[in-house]
Amino acid sequence: MTGAKPGPVPVSEVEIWLGAYKPRMLRLTGTKADGWLVSAGGAPPETLGPMTAAIDAAAEEAGRDPCTIRRMYNVTSEFGSRDLAKLHLDCGISTFILMTDDAAEIQRFAGEIAPMVRELVP
Repeated sequence: MTGAKPGPVPVSEVEIWLGAYKPRMLRLTGTKADGWLVSAGGAPPETLGPMTAAIDAAAEEAGRDPCTIRRMYNVTSEFGSRDLAKLHLDCGISTFILMTDDAAEIQRFAGEIAPMVRELVP
């Protein structure tokens, strides 16, 4: 485009998060991405272990610390505190995003579920 100028410069570093589900993209996540964001509908809890292992292996092969890759998971209100704590401990999921706009579900998640997860996770 003629006359286009760059800017403004971002205030903070811009991270790249990938929503990867298949082997090739999981490897790319491990080698290049800052974060990994998937949803329970596309990646049920029982599939997360092998997926995170693939990301970790690719990161290590690339000389990266796998712990530097943020892992985020879109969940429904059906997930309880024990489920979420287990996903953190077993798969390294550090951020849970509640997929709803229902005020009562959001309040319950923030007031009951999140504090219970914090108690269960060292």
